[in-house]
Amino acid sequence: MRFRRFVQVVDTHTAGEPTRVVLSGGPTVPGETMEERRRWLARNADDFRKFLLREPRGHADMFGAIVTPPCCPEADFGVIFLDNGGYLGMCGHGAIGVVTALATLGWTDKDELLLDTPSGPVHCRIHCRGGEVTAVTFRNVPSFYQGAVEWQGIQVHIAYGGNLFALVDVRSLGIELERGSLLQLVRLGLSIRDWVNENHRFRHPGTGRELRVELVEFYEEGDPPRNVVVFGRGQVDRSPCGTGTCAKMAFLHARGLLGVGEEYRYRSILNTEFVGRIVQETTVGGTQAIIPEVTGTAHVAGFGHLVYVEGDPFPEGFSLFLPPWKPDKEGG
Repeated sequence: MRFRRFVQVVDTHTAGEPTRVVLSGGPTVPGETMEERRRWLARNADDFRKFLLREPRGHADMFGAIVTPPCCPEADFGVIFLDNGGYLGMCGHGAIGVVTALATLGWTDKDELLLDTPSGPVHCRIHCRGGEVTAVTFRNVPSFYQGAVEWQGIQVHIAYGGNLFALVDVRSLGIELERGSLLQLVRLGLSIRDWVNENHRFRHPGTGRELRVELVEFYEEGDPPRNVVVFGRGQVDRSPCGTGTCAKMAFLHARGLLGVGEEYRYRSILNTEFVGRIVQETTVGGTQAIIPEVTGTAHVAGFGHLVYVEGDPFPEGFSLFLPPWKPDKEGG
């Protein structure tokens, strides 16, 4: 057999949400910053993302992370996060999965790591018991609330937690946050995201970089609160979403509903949980912001090599999406 690709991966799941961690065999990605590397991948090597995540090697809800040397000299590793729709600047569940994989494999013997991500440096603490990783706490980039817009009479709150989110209270939609509502929530999530991005413009107050809403977070207040996050090409986060937890805490803090040091427990559609906390207040380009941290647990689910053998008719994999998902421009 002649291998055109031979990629070493570790599969993890964080609170139920998968992360396929690429350790070797991926493209060599140039760039002086992780954001430049992310853009280079999207423009020049997007076939690798498709190969990694799509069928027959992946599935419609697969998520990935490519480990690279860092650009920031203080960082230990660089990470680029990818889903079935493209690339994210930061991912909380993915960071927890990556750090768990690296520690489990012995790639680090530290109990603290600094990850260089396209959204900025993310500090991670590794919690161990009996030589096993039991949890990871990541301290995220500054997170902030950007205000509300109105979609069909519904309040949509815009908040940043390493990615830009649209937050929607499901009670305003008259929908229950349950598995039977997922297809309806996916349809609504994609519609809301498209509408917001077509009608509103946002910029990061610190960098001036244009931001687009990448994820829609449907939340249900309660004890504890829960969410369903829709992203990519109709993917549903199985975890409570790490960056979504940060965005939600920024939103609550801006409304005076969550203070510095208070614990915030957030649950997913699977009833798995992340524990968030606001470490401190800060400002970003004159905008009030918070420094949040989130703790969660990942588990290693598998080790393997993904290959492309010459003659395989699907070098980039394929997607079979039924409504509400849409094929991408090159035919899915």
